[in-house]
Amino acid sequence: MQDTKREPLIRIRNLRKSFGPLEVLKGIDMEVREGQILALIGPSGSGKSTLLRTINQLEDVTSGEIWFDGTLVNADLPHRAREKHLNALRRNIGMVFQHFNLFPHMTALENVTMAPVLLGLHTKAQARENALRLLAKVGLSDRADYYPSRLSGGQKQRVAIARALAMEPKVMLFDEVTSALDPELVGEVNRTMKQLAEENMTMVIVTHELKFAADTASHIVFMADGRIVEEGPPDQVLRNPLQARTRAFLQQDFAE
Repeated sequence: MQDTKREPLIRIRNLRKSFGPLEVLKGIDMEVREGQILALIGPSGSGKSTLLRTINQLEDVTSGEIWFDGTLVNADLPHRAREKHLNALRRNIGMVFQHFNLFPHMTALENVTMAPVLLGLHTKAQARENALRLLAKVGLSDRADYYPSRLSGGQKQRVAIARALAMEPKVMLFDEVTSALDPELVGEVNRTMKQLAEENMTMVIVTHELKFAADTASHIVFMADGRIVEEGPPDQVLRNPLQARTRAFLQQDFAE
């Protein structure tokens, strides 16, 4: 159960992001509470992935504030202090990308153990034990010694999820993680994400799969043209939207 009295784990205030003359995010206000599974939906180009990437500062912001667990994410710091700040931040914010980003010269097990050992979070033995547990969790016990070239797209994505979990993050960000997969492989990745949701992992998911969002998310945010148009529980946003822009999107993409 979410504790609504506690401060949100992520709090975003009047966030704006421009690429040159193009304003991609136009004053975003959003909160994510501990244990919440928030799905970001909307048409291509609406700013969903950019918003996700600002949370762990893969994209700088133009103006506004992002707070994570009581700390200002986009604080204006000198270079070395900012580097230290971002390293600490990213240990607590796991991110899984559309295109896996596994190291091709490392086995699945090595991909999962590398960061915790490199950052001194675990000894090699501890990291190996934890990685084997996480690979079992995502259904890949028998693929620990496989290189990415021998894994299917769905298996690579599940290794990427295990790798992010190895840092024991407080929140997981998923950026269209099934959009590059063949349709028959999407289910295995979605099942892994649903399992995390059942374990109350805080998650922010950019997805074009509205049925998955309806089944998994506790909160839906619909974005269009760089703004949040509507948000609320899945039943309200997906089944009984208040805004005409939301209804138009759903009629196009969720009619079946």
